[in-house]
Amino acid sequence: METPDEQEAERDEVMGLYSSPVIEHLLAERLASRRSSTFPVGCLLVDIDNFSAINDIYGQEVGNEVVHRIAKLLSNSCRTEDSVGRHGADEFLVVLPSTGAAGMIVVGERLIRTIAAAYWDDLPSAHHISISIGGTYLAQGSGIGAPEMLSIASARLAAAKEAGPGGLVISAPSVARY
Repeated sequence: METPDEQEAERDEVMGLYSSPVIEHLLAERLASRRSSTFPVGCLLVDIDNFSAINDIYGQEVGNEVVHRIAKLLSNSCRTEDSVGRHGADEFLVVLPSTGAAGMIVVGERLIRTIAAAYWDDLPSAHHISISIGGTYLAQGSGIGAPEMLSIASARLAAAKEAGPGGLVISAPSVARY
């Protein structure tokens, strides 16, 4: 395991969040450590709704400010044991150790409310800023790895976005056991 100084060095300088490779590695580590415990591990993919429209209409500077503020709000709204990282231009990955379905719903709803309630009036955007979230969790006995878990969370995120801005879709993967 890395020291806090090594982890800090792998954070995005602008956002203060883990980079995509680092947050994915942290997810893989959490999954590996979960195999010997009874605690679930959850992950949330968070996407800024209509982000391309904000960038297209108001420019990249405003888009960057929106991303920066959301990064800070996400970090401040999670527990200390949770890990938040950038997972794309307008996407974030939140790794939630010891968190199953009920806890993920609580966290997801809190994040959506936090972003919706944030002060955005100083930006030249007439858009309502919101996020959509897709997530999944793994309980003991599941052999799914980080890539598969991210794929499932991505499918849940697509379903959340299809439902409209501010959507939240969480479910466990279907795992056949013989």
